[in-house]
Amino acid sequence: MFLASEALHFREARVRRYLDRDPSVAVLLGAAHFESTICRAVLFLSGTPTTRLHQKLDAVYGLDRYKNFWRDELSAPHGLRPLPAIVENWHAVHEAFLWRTRLIHGRDRCTRNMATPKVAAMLEGAAFVWRFCAGLGARLNARLPVRRKARVPQFLALARPLDSREPTRVAVS
Repeated sequence: MFLASEALHFREARVRRYLDRDPSVAVLLGAAHFESTICRAVLFLSGTPTTRLHQKLDAVYGLDRYKNFWRDELSAPHGLRPLPAIVENWHAVHEAFLWRTRLIHGRDRCTRNMATPKVAAMLEGAAFVWRFCAGLGARLNARLPVRRKARVPQFLALARPLDSREPTRVAVS
Protein backbone atom coordinates (compact mmCIF):
# COMPACT_ATOMS: atom_id res chain seq x y z
CA MET A 1 0.00 0.00 0.00
CA PHE A 2 2.87 2.36 0.75
CA LEU A 3 5.97 2.94 -1.30
CA ALA A 4 9.18 2.88 0.70
CA SER A 5 10.25 6.19 -0.83
CA GLU A 6 7.06 8.05 0.17
CA ALA A 7 7.41 10.85 2.68
CA LEU A 8 5.56 10.70 5.97
CA HIS A 9 2.92 13.30 5.02
CA PHE A 10 1.99 11.35 1.85
CA ARG A 11 1.46 8.19 3.88
CA GLU A 12 -0.64 10.04 6.43
CA ALA A 13 -2.75 11.66 3.73
CA ARG A 14 -3.40 8.31 2.07
CA VAL A 15 -4.64 6.82 5.35
CA ARG A 16 -6.82 9.84 6.17
CA ARG A 17 -8.52 9.71 2.74
CA TYR A 18 -10.16 6.45 3.78
CA LEU A 19 -11.79 7.92 6.90
CA ASP A 20 -14.75 9.27 4.91
CA ARG A 21 -15.15 6.36 2.50
CA ASP A 22 -14.35 3.36 4.68
CA PRO A 23 -13.31 4.06 8.29
CA SER A 24 -12.53 0.41 9.03
CA VAL A 25 -10.03 0.35 6.18
CA ALA A 26 -8.49 3.57 7.53
CA VAL A 27 -7.85 1.86 10.88
CA LEU A 28 -6.25 -1.12 9.14
CA LEU A 29 -4.10 1.15 6.96
CA GLY A 30 -3.07 3.18 10.00
CA ALA A 31 -1.91 -0.01 11.69
CA ALA A 32 -0.07 -1.11 8.54
CA HIS A 33 1.64 2.27 8.38
CA PHE A 34 2.69 2.05 12.05
CA GLU A 35 4.00 -1.51 11.65
CA SER A 36 5.91 -0.74 8.46
CA THR A 37 7.45 2.29 10.16
CA ILE A 38 8.71 0.12 13.02
CA CYS A 39 10.12 -2.43 10.56
CA ARG A 40 11.96 0.20 8.52
CA ALA A 41 13.29 1.85 11.67
CA VAL A 42 14.73 -1.42 12.92
CA LEU A 43 16.19 -2.19 9.50
CA PHE A 44 17.91 1.21 9.48
CA LEU A 45 19.07 1.34 13.09
CA SER A 46 20.08 -2.25 13.79
CA GLY A 47 23.58 -3.57 13.22
CA THR A 48 22.32 -7.09 12.43
CA PRO A 49 22.85 -8.30 8.85
CA THR A 50 19.88 -7.42 6.69
CA THR A 51 18.97 -10.97 5.64
CA ARG A 52 18.96 -12.14 9.26
CA LEU A 53 16.73 -9.19 10.21
CA HIS A 54 14.24 -10.06 7.47
CA GLN A 55 14.14 -13.65 8.73
CA LYS A 56 13.46 -12.47 12.27
CA LEU A 57 10.79 -10.04 11.08
CA ASP A 58 8.86 -12.91 9.50
CA ALA A 59 7.89 -14.01 13.02
CA VAL A 60 7.03 -10.52 14.30
CA TYR A 61 3.41 -9.36 14.31
CA GLY A 62 1.28 -7.53 16.80
CA LEU A 63 2.25 -4.57 18.92
CA ASP A 64 3.84 -6.51 21.80
CA ARG A 65 6.08 -8.48 19.47
CA TYR A 66 7.21 -5.29 17.72
CA LYS A 67 7.98 -3.79 21.13
CA ASN A 68 10.01 -6.87 22.11
CA PHE A 69 11.75 -6.98 18.72
CA TRP A 70 12.76 -3.32 19.13
CA ARG A 71 14.07 -4.10 22.60
CA ASP A 72 16.08 -7.12 21.41
CA GLU A 73 17.53 -5.42 18.32
CA LEU A 74 18.03 -1.84 19.48
CA SER A 75 17.45 -1.17 23.17
CA ALA A 76 19.45 -4.01 24.70
CA PRO A 77 22.49 -4.10 22.39
CA HIS A 78 22.78 -0.40 21.56
CA GLY A 79 21.18 1.38 24.50
CA LEU A 80 18.40 3.06 22.53
CA ARG A 81 15.22 4.01 24.34
CA PRO A 82 12.48 1.38 24.36
CA LEU A 83 9.70 1.76 21.82
CA PRO A 84 7.03 2.83 24.37
CA ALA A 85 9.34 5.65 25.49
CA ILE A 86 9.76 6.88 21.90
CA VAL A 87 6.08 6.59 21.01
CA GLU A 88 4.75 9.09 23.52
CA ASN A 89 1.14 8.06 22.92
CA TRP A 90 1.86 4.34 23.38
CA HIS A 91 -1.33 3.69 25.33
CA ALA A 92 -3.49 5.22 22.58
CA VAL A 93 -1.62 3.21 19.94
CA HIS A 94 -2.18 0.07 22.00
CA GLU A 95 -5.92 0.80 22.19
CA ALA A 96 -6.01 1.43 18.43
CA PHE A 97 -4.32 -1.91 17.80
CA LEU A 98 -7.00 -3.65 19.86
CA TRP A 99 -9.53 -2.17 17.40
CA ARG A 100 -7.35 -3.27 14.49
CA THR A 101 -7.44 -6.83 15.82
CA ARG A 102 -11.23 -6.75 16.20
CA LEU A 103 -11.64 -5.45 12.67
CA ILE A 104 -9.19 -7.82 11.01
CA HIS A 105 -10.91 -10.81 12.61
CA GLY A 106 -14.40 -9.57 11.74
CA ARG A 107 -15.52 -9.13 15.33
CA ASP A 108 -16.53 -5.51 15.04
CA ARG A 109 -16.95 -2.55 12.72
CA CYS A 110 -16.37 1.14 13.22
CA THR A 111 -17.81 4.44 12.14
CA ARG A 112 -15.88 7.54 11.16
CA ASN A 113 -16.28 8.92 14.69
CA MET A 114 -14.91 5.73 16.19
CA ALA A 115 -12.06 5.40 13.68
CA THR A 116 -10.77 8.98 13.71
CA PRO A 117 -9.05 8.93 17.14
CA LYS A 118 -7.62 5.44 16.45
CA VAL A 119 -6.18 6.50 13.11
CA ALA A 120 -4.83 9.73 14.60
CA ALA A 121 -3.11 7.78 17.41
CA MET A 122 -1.39 5.39 14.99
CA LEU A 123 -0.31 8.18 12.65
CA GLU A 124 1.05 10.19 15.55
CA GLY A 125 2.84 7.12 16.92
CA ALA A 126 4.50 6.50 13.55
CA ALA A 127 5.48 10.18 13.38
CA PHE A 128 7.25 9.86 16.77
CA VAL A 129 9.32 7.00 15.34
CA TRP A 130 10.09 8.95 12.14
CA ARG A 131 11.28 11.94 14.20
CA PHE A 132 13.39 9.73 16.47
CA CYS A 133 15.09 8.14 13.47
CA ALA A 134 15.59 11.50 11.79
CA GLY A 135 17.32 12.70 14.97
CA LEU A 136 19.78 9.84 14.53
CA GLY A 137 20.34 10.67 10.88
CA ALA A 138 18.22 7.83 9.47
CA ARG A 139 15.70 8.79 6.78
CA LEU A 140 13.05 6.06 6.75
CA ASN A 141 12.05 6.76 3.16
CA ALA A 142 15.62 6.35 1.89
CA ARG A 143 17.07 3.21 0.39
CA LEU A 144 17.71 0.53 3.01
CA PRO A 145 21.31 -0.21 3.89
CA VAL A 146 22.58 -3.68 2.99
CA ARG A 147 24.62 -5.23 5.79
CA ARG A 148 26.35 -8.53 5.21
CA LYS A 149 28.19 -8.52 8.55
CA ALA A 150 27.03 -7.48 11.98
CA ARG A 151 28.23 -4.01 12.97
CA VAL A 152 27.31 -1.05 15.11
CA PRO A 153 25.68 1.59 12.91
CA GLN A 154 27.65 4.82 12.85
CA PHE A 155 24.75 7.06 13.88
CA LEU A 156 24.02 5.05 17.04
CA ALA A 157 26.87 6.91 18.75
CA LEU A 158 24.55 9.94 18.72
CA ALA A 159 21.90 8.04 20.66
CA ARG A 160 24.05 7.15 23.66
CA PRO A 161 23.43 9.22 26.79
CA LEU A 162 26.15 11.75 27.57
CA ASP A 163 27.00 10.23 30.94
CA SER A 164 27.82 6.85 29.35
CA ARG A 165 30.46 8.24 27.01
CA GLU A 166 34.10 8.03 27.91
CA PRO A 167 35.79 11.27 28.87
CA THR A 168 37.24 13.16 25.94
CA ARG A 169 40.99 12.69 25.62
CA VAL A 170 43.14 15.37 24.15
CA ALA A 171 46.06 14.20 22.07
CA VAL A 172 49.25 16.05 22.87
CA SER A 173 51.85 16.18 20.12
